[in-house]
Amino acid sequence: MLFWALFLSGRDVSSYAPAALLARMRVKKLTRADWVWTVGGFVFLSVTSFLVAKVLMPRLGIDPRPFFFRDMPLRTDHMWVLYVWPLFFFFNIFGEEFLWRGYIQPRQELLTGRWTWLVHGLLWIVWHLPMGLDLIFAAAPIFFILPAIIQVRKNTTISIVIHAVFGAMGFLVLALGYAH
Repeated sequence: MLFWALFLSGRDVSSYAPAALLARMRVKKLTRADWVWTVGGFVFLSVTSFLVAKVLMPRLGIDPRPFFFRDMPLRTDHMWVLYVWPLFFFFNIFGEEFLWRGYIQPRQELLTGRWTWLVHGLLWIVWHLPMGLDLIFAAAPIFFILPAIIQVRKNTTISIVIHAVFGAMGFLVLALGYAH
């Protein structure tokens, strides 16, 4: 996803210079207002995700852990995962954010206007369907919160920060056995 986003963005602006790519994908320095949206978005995402995972999903009889996290916490003989995880994490976060919020969302905003956050979120759900409905339920808040914030602020850096912190905390809490 990362390389595809870079290729498509470079093609759009007829340049593969880093500054041109970042400008096309709306990756900008965070302003004070952006930081407020980043922290507020993270808190809102955390609260809504907690309510979905700890209140709604158990009432529906759905395990909030995606199938690929069911063997968590990591056993001692699987701690090697913590060493390779940063590479996967980097490509996952930057790949998704550059492609979805950096490349696709600006184009969608031209077509779907004020409803972009909803259309974008629904398409992002479809993208994640192969990972299972349990993941779709558990991740429902992020599917709509990130596109909404980026639609308002027009700064992909916000979603990179929120997605990275939220994803890292979620993985580490599960992997190290802090989730109950």
